[in-house]
Amino acid sequence: RYLSIIAVALTLTGASLAQRVEYAPTNYFNVNIGAGLGTILCNPMGGHQSMEAGALGQFQYIHYFSPQWGAGIGAQFSVNRSHTTYNFTDATPLLVHPDNDWYYESRAIYTDWVEHQKLFALGIPVQLYFRTLVGREWLLNFGVGALVDFNIGSSFETQGGDYETRGYFYNTATEYAELNEYGFYHHQDKESGKMNPSKINVSALVDFGIYRNLTYSCELYLGVYATYGLSNIFQSNSQQLMT
Repeated sequence: RYLSIIAVALTLTGASLAQRVEYAPTNYFNVNIGAGLGTILCNPMGGHQSMEAGALGQFQYIHYFSPQWGAGIGAQFSVNRSHTTYNFTDATPLLVHPDNDWYYESRAIYTDWVEHQKLFALGIPVQLYFRTLVGREWLLNFGVGALVDFNIGSSFETQGGDYETRGYFYNTATEYAELNEYGFYHHQDKESGKMNPSKINVSALVDFGIYRNLTYSCELYLGVYATYGLSNIFQSNSQQLMT
């Protein structure tokens, strides 16, 4: 799932705010740019997920069909990031080693192994808005709705920690390590590649902020834009560690 809490500062084109909300503009064309918490939420096997910063760029059209109520639709590009720290042993039993036909258990041992993830998405936000005048210069705006995201790219990269493979052979009751010729050794190479997220995700969203005049035809909007994913980015067991 995605979680985004973005602080936005955006310039709006339209008429100047009036001293009464019923005289406020009915149409807005917004260009939104923001940064904040933009992360991926998951529970990786044997790992601890940590949140990271993300970014958002958005174009939006809002139409108010009454003095206080309106609706909006837009298009946006978002970047969501996170990283996972792994400390666990992944064991695969009852394998047959090709060199001697002995049965053994393959063990991959991760110690403070850090993997960074990034997801890039194009989204369509649809919202219902309520607004009210606060004082003579500020217009309070509140919106709720849904966001449909189309994932257009993803990547992972390991950056630190230790990853070692070992083998436990049943017939000798011995665990072997540091035998490169048998495939048991410390892995020094860092891994990177693409992940396999779902193509479409749906999120709930909330938009809260205030307008203030800059010029007669241009306003500044300061607010917070938050989304929470309602669908899974990855299906269960669809993304392996170090693909």
